[in-house]
Amino acid sequence: MQTFVSKRSLTYIAISLITALIIASAYFLNLGPISRGERMVLDRFYRLRGPLEPSQKIVLAVVDEKTIEQFGPWPWKHRVYVKLIERLREIGVKVAVFDASVAQVVVSEDRKLRDSIGEQKDLVFGYTFYPTREDIPLDDKEWATGEDSFDVLTTQKITSVRVPLEHLPGMGGIKTVPSRLRVISGTLGFTNLLPAKDTAITSVPTLVRYKNVVLPSLALTAVARAEGFTPLVREKDGGNVKAVAVGKKTIPLNKSGRMLLNMAGPAGTYKYRSLADIFDEKADLKDLEDTIVIIGSLQGDKIATPFGSDVPVIEVWANAMDDMLYGKPLIDTASSKGATAGIIVIIALILGIALPRVRIMPSLGIAILVAAAVVVDGYLFFAYAHRWFAMVTPLLVIFFVWVAVTEYRYATEERVRKKFMMRFGSFMGKKTITSLVTRPARLPSKGEKRLMTAMTVGIRRFEHMCSELDAKNLIAFMKGYYREILPVLHGEDAYVVMSGNDKLVCTLGAPVLHSDHALRACRAMLGIRRAVAKRRPGWKERYRLGTLRLRAGIHTGPMAIGDAGNGFAAVGTPLDMSELWARIARTYRVSIVCGPETVHAAREKFFFRPLDYVSVPHGQHPVEIFELMGERSIATPYMDVYVRAYEAYRERDYRSAVVAADKVLENLPHDGPSLLIKARSERFLKKPPQKEWDGAWIVK
Repeated sequence: MQTFVSKRSLTYIAISLITALIIASAYFLNLGPISRGERMVLDRFYRLRGPLEPSQKIVLAVVDEKTIEQFGPWPWKHRVYVKLIERLREIGVKVAVFDASVAQVVVSEDRKLRDSIGEQKDLVFGYTFYPTREDIPLDDKEWATGEDSFDVLTTQKITSVRVPLEHLPGMGGIKTVPSRLRVISGTLGFTNLLPAKDTAITSVPTLVRYKNVVLPSLALTAVARAEGFTPLVREKDGGNVKAVAVGKKTIPLNKSGRMLLNMAGPAGTYKYRSLADIFDEKADLKDLEDTIVIIGSLQGDKIATPFGSDVPVIEVWANAMDDMLYGKPLIDTASSKGATAGIIVIIALILGIALPRVRIMPSLGIAILVAAAVVVDGYLFFAYAHRWFAMVTPLLVIFFVWVAVTEYRYATEERVRKKFMMRFGSFMGKKTITSLVTRPARLPSKGEKRLMTAMTVGIRRFEHMCSELDAKNLIAFMKGYYREILPVLHGEDAYVVMSGNDKLVCTLGAPVLHSDHALRACRAMLGIRRAVAKRRPGWKERYRLGTLRLRAGIHTGPMAIGDAGNGFAAVGTPLDMSELWARIARTYRVSIVCGPETVHAAREKFFFRPLDYVSVPHGQHPVEIFELMGERSIATPYMDVYVRAYEAYRERDYRSAVVAADKVLENLPHDGPSLLIKARSERFLKKPPQKEWDGAWIVK
């Protein structure tokens, strides 16, 4: 519980959440730079995903050079449009959609054309809004008839649906369609794309409001006619528009009433057919049967999409119809404040917990990994789950949270760490100091008793080495020696209590609390032995040394610890006992001697062999000492025979002890403990010890 709910952890979590809230507020206020950044990232995702396979049920019938060559310059006479509508019905087109540029020409008082249009529901006509009267092109001024006349266009059933108009984008109401279009008012759809500035089109408006009514887009009207249902608006709690339902089809909308397109590809993605082919009665037009045909001109308006800047507007509307009917439109999760806020809070909590637990540079790596995860997950959701999540805002949150946490750490913890380095740098590793800085409660200030392990390590016959080497080589050797063993000690969070000549005395279990301090001491000592063995040949050759062997002692027991004013202090019998075990190691010709408490705590992981039964100064009872051989996973040959020799010796069966010791020495002729058992047993065979002797040897 202390790990996650400490005062320090809560401070960093608070810093992360406050920073995230400040950055997120810019997103929720819909500031321009962040909105543009989100759209730019979406553009990149489209290009990274690549084109999609479009539906074959949507075809573009275009006025191209072939058509102009046959019928002359566009616009044509009304009889051409009458024939076009008849041909489309003969072919079996499901819905014919006339783009706004064509619909203006189709509008007429011509009786034959009106009869051809009739009251059929297989025709949809586009029209264009202009926000103000001044925005109307000069050529279209004659079509503008004032705002009031537009009411004749609102006879669709969708206008009777209750919609919170304040949540839909509004338009000025001036339009290019005259009042005489009332005859086809049930099949109208606006064609305004309303693209955002500086970015490609990635969404289309599905609904707009005019005065007190809601009007459908060209795509929505076409889909409604194709499905044979009246569009119904669904609302979220609070009145926001959530989606439009057309029969069994649900079209998700963002908070602005726009549908996010699952862009199919560049210009030419959808199937093109020349209008000249449609007029040709001999042409094979079976592929147009039961399709939605969009009639428009390739010379009309073009717009920028993520796949290019020359995509005809009619192809964008084809993409919208494809998504509504046959594909999967993107769900604009990015526009949902709840979803975005949830993502930001999760990111802030992860960073607030993770960043303070590592150093500055690793924390930058964590921030980069979290950012990469956000981008990768966002792309996977976009490409496979058809959901678009906000990207720029979470990435900004990651960056500024890392900056805020780092600045706070430099202002507080780094200053404390420097003080700790000056105070304890000679006794602890950087990892241990960092651990104490981040969790100062680990360093007891008033003193306490704690079960710990003490360890002493030195070089056998160091006095002889000092006499053989000159000062320069001796210092160079000691520098290399400490360079090898100190990283091993620091890796186990050992604290160097004292050092002198070759001897280092360390404690494990304090100041950094570890319950496995005995295991750490054994692991550290074996690591030191391996490090020295690796460097021994080079040292012997360079400094012309004789045999270089370690002597070490490990003992576990209660100690008094605390801050003594000039540094961390550890006081207790284990320190003296570890020094004693290191000193008598040469008696048994072994490198590591351990007390019984250490053996009891670490015997599951390491193998120990008994050495002797000894009486220590000021000790109330004799204790059994052991040699640390190595990890239990590593085989130790002939040790079972040695144990039989030791047990026979302890039971005063000296003849059996000699026989077992000889078997060990046949294979290990220089095994110190076996030589000692054999020598003592042979001596006691000649002169047996007193019966009252408990078998303990006094060591000093």
